[in-house]
Amino acid sequence: MGVADCARKCCVEHLKAGRFTPRLRGRGAEASRARGEFSGYTILFNVAFTMVLGPLIGGWLIHAFGERRLINGEEAIIPAPVIF
Repeated sequence: MGVADCARKCCVEHLKAGRFTPRLRGRGAEASRARGEFSGYTILFNVAFTMVLGPLIGGWLIHAFGERRLINGEEAIIPAPVIF
């Protein structure tokens, strides 16, 4: 019996017994190098889109549901409680 056959037999026995856990080598080094790889996308979706969409939605809600009043001779819109 060769070395490959012995290793194959050993792996099969470990799989049957449920003791086989694959080792991932070098994952820690890869994770530390790729830590900030997607941080630009995170900033884009969490900050930039909300900075653009928030005022647009808020402005639409104020004009759609706000009350128009005359304050000091000028027309003003009082925001409705919907936006809060």
